[in-house]
Amino acid sequence: MRLKHTQFYGCFDERCDVAGFSIARLTAQSAEHPVAPHEHEDGHFIVVLEGRYHSSARDAAAPLGPGDVLWNPPGTRHVDTFSGSGGRFLALSVTHARARTLGLAEGDARCLQGEPRREALQLALQPLSSDFGNVMEVEELAHRLCASTATRPGCGAAWSNWWTNAASR
Repeated sequence: MRLKHTQFYGCFDERCDVAGFSIARLTAQSAEHPVAPHEHEDGHFIVVLEGRYHSSARDAAAPLGPGDVLWNPPGTRHVDTFSGSGGRFLALSVTHARARTLGLAEGDARCLQGEPRREALQLALQPLSSDFGNVMEVEELAHRLCASTATRPGCGAAWSNWWTNAASR
């Protein structure tokens, strides 16, 4: 099964679309809900906010917990679920075309550490509102996360340089 842009198993609590990114906080469906093997046409970052998240997209037996971050490139086939009740997560969707431009379309699903994880956690703390100042902050954080996660060196650099120059004007 192939899920469309921003389609996830769960209930949307909040959602914000900014500069080609879609960012949402979701409450997971119950662990008893059967999830078929699937893939997303978008790439997406998953930030676990609550609960224990299991995903076959990465090569690890242990579940992810609050504060863990997973990157799934576009088309990553997987089965995922939260064990028990109370699963919540933030999803940042990046279209396939944009993921390719930003150097994110290559490689396998992976848990993020270091700078990319810090960027994702900072993004997860932001309110998803239409306030202009907040929208700009969310956009900047989404770009920084993508730049720090890029698998092709230099792909995120052009945006980072543009943003730095624009912010100093």
